[in-house]
Amino acid sequence: GYLIIYTNYHHTATKKSDFAEFQQCTKREEIYKTMSIFYVPEYAIMHNTKIKKYPDGDLKITVASKPIFKEKGFELIKDDKKSSKPKNMDNPSRDDSIKRAKDKVYDIVRMNDFDNFVTLTFDNEKINRSCTDEISDKFKNFLSNMVQRNGIKYLFIPEYHKKDNAIHFHGFINGDIQLVDSGTVDAKGFDKPIKIETAKRYKIPLEECRTVYNMPQWKLGFSTVKKTYGNKIHTAKYITKYISKDMKKIFGSYYFAGGKDLIREVPYHLTDTDFSAFEADTEIYCPAIATSFKYRDTSNQKGGFDEIQ
Repeated sequence: GYLIIYTNYHHTATKKSDFAEFQQCTKREEIYKTMSIFYVPEYAIMHNTKIKKYPDGDLKITVASKPIFKEKGFELIKDDKKSSKPKNMDNPSRDDSIKRAKDKVYDIVRMNDFDNFVTLTFDNEKINRSCTDEISDKFKNFLSNMVQRNGIKYLFIPEYHKKDNAIHFHGFINGDIQLVDSGTVDAKGFDKPIKIETAKRYKIPLEECRTVYNMPQWKLGFSTVKKTYGNKIHTAKYITKYISKDMKKIFGSYYFAGGKDLIREVPYHLTDTDFSAFEADTEIYCPAIATSFKYRDTSNQKGGFDEIQ
């Protein structure tokens, strides 16, 4: 099957001559700028390897058992004889929404510098803590106002409380936010913040504790804010634990993300790799598209990537 790309300028040529020129050109962007319609065979721009590169140099590599990743700018030519639309195979885990959500959240944390880890709960006297419609409207309104007035960027994951099914949020926020010392600290060995007097009573050095803040701008309930620290990789992996197999799409999505200058996508490039020879951290099989996938993350295992260009 042929694919097609639309560019800014008009050019008329045959498929064979276009593709010959396409193969010989080391800078395909030059062709893109001179042709309005450009045809190439599917195999020319489909690859089996996608390599994401994070700002710190870490790589996340996905290798498929067949070419499913399509170069940007191309679209499949529609075949009128076929009634069904061609499936988009750009995302190897398209049938696994949990994995997609975890990957998206992980990427957002790795690509942005978040200073504050936040937990937001709702006061039942101000709002029905179990009503998704009411909470959705109020929470989206809060985020919109904070973006416009305080220039925030954010990432939040909703979660049901195990005991009473009340909804609350965990996530990150940056921007012009107000922080007030809550009089409590985060200490090792305690699941919840404790008072400073309690830390002293247990002889926990205060320099080993983290101050817990409140955010007065959150007026629908209660808030706790902790400053992020340490390795961003650990932070990204920590927040993704809130997206589990048992989790429900409370608001039709597993997370909320947006705001000023939020970076969602990780730069990547496509190439081709010998699937059988590639050494991976994990391997899965997706029966929906009859394709196997191998994954390797250099944040887990450093070095040894000479076979990938």
